Amino acid sequence: QYKAAFEAMADKKNYPFYFHCSGGADRTGSFAYLILGLLGVPYKDIRADYELTSFSKVGIRPADIFIDNNSFDEMNRIIIEQYGDGSDNLQIAVENFLINHFGVTKRSICEIKEILTGDK
Repeated sequence: QYKAAFEAMADKKNYPFYFHCSGGADRTGSFAYLILGLLGVPYKDIRADYELTSFSKVGIRPADIFIDNNSFDEMNRIIIEQYGDGSDNLQIAVENFLINHFGVTKRSICEIKEILTGDK
């Protein structure tokens, strides 16, 4: 589903693009993390954005607390370690994650970045 969503985001005619999950927290926050990370938003800002999901119906969602054996900070650490290039560059790690884990094409990633930032 993540691959399909990112491939759909690569087509400008699908905008505005709306995404959500049943609770509006974990899956929504994780998807937003991938989009924002791909665009080069600093992790501290993405983390603060995720914690805003505490206003969803599921309640408090601190980024450093484990929920269902995962935490937002832990997810970030794993993506940086397993998909990064050793530089702690989140944008590179997220791009590699999308390509290598989900099979999103490099072309789709370029299209998404262009649509969302206006940069070629």
